[in-house]
Amino acid sequence: MAALDALAYQLKDRRPTGTGQPGARRDRVIVQMDRRELATILGALRFHQAENLQGSGQIPDQSILDVASDGGTLKPLSHAEVDRLCQKLNCGGARTTRKGASR
Repeated sequence: MAALDALAYQLKDRRPTGTGQPGARRDRVIVQMDRRELATILGALRFHQAENLQGSGQIPDQSILDVASDGGTLKPLSHAEVDRLCQKLNCGGARTTRKGASR
């Protein structure tokens, strides 16, 4: 989860104002990364999905919940929403530059 912690740290001054609720206004964050970084984020998301979002869907680890909810300001993504995010990142939701960096 270190990759997500580092990403959260880098983005902490650009906190979204959306609530994470369906129909709510959501701010977009644009991050450039190389394929290795993208693979790490996808792996971390899948690990989070398998370890924290099985069963009740409640995130048991408070430190992970804090990152996933941006300190309680957002509703964390559900198992299905993490799945859609991974698909978006992995299957065309992220565009690739000539040098292979996702944008």
